Amino acid sequence: MKKILAIIILSLCFIGSSQADDIRDFEIEGISLGDSLLDKMSKEEIKKHQNRFPKKGFIYDSNEYYSLTFGKKFINIPTFKLSQYDDFQVHLKKDDEKFILAAISGISKMSYKKCLKEIYIIEKELDNLFKNTKKNKSATRKHPFDKTGESLVRDIYYNFNDGSSAGLVCTNWTDNMIREYPGMYDHLRLKLSTGEFANWMRKKAYK
Repeated sequence: MKKILAIIILSLCFIGSSQADDIRDFEIEGISLGDSLLDKMSKEEIKKHQNRFPKKGFIYDSNEYYSLTFGKKFINIPTFKLSQYDDFQVHLKKDDEKFILAAISGISKMSYKKCLKEIYIIEKELDNLFKNTKKNKSATRKHPFDKTGESLVRDIYYNFNDGSSAGLVCTNWTDNMIREYPGMYDHLRLKLSTGEFANWMRKKAYK
């Protein structure tokens, strides 16, 4: 029963019609790509939240984008309550005072082993939802964020004609990574990215 509920929750993250020609027709936690984070909180709340993160969220090798995560372990923002995921992560472009969302992710805490089972089932659901996209499916590989090469990741991406993408990602962090970065945990991630951000992730985020 729990497995069915997990699949339903992930499926309900999407809104709109059954056709997937525009990634902006879908949402996670009531938010879509291209929305402004200012719709959920004030600029002052965003800046205060950003200051709580190491390097203010600039965790990649390239500083064009930064990430912010919202969830139970983070500051309580009354205007933004999570209903479907343990954490919600956004990526924003540096110096963008409009705070337009370049990527959004719903993150569910679970073991890597369980995630690999869940992702297989959810993939079948998304194959029907994203019929007009090109699917790329990876084998298990080293996570590029872990410079030791010991953390693992497996993902499935559905690529839209405009370059944007929807992805399912299973991540297995080492104990050392979890100790070094408080708040990290093994998880299943549902991610929506603009074409510009997806291209940056492939070519510039990790050197």
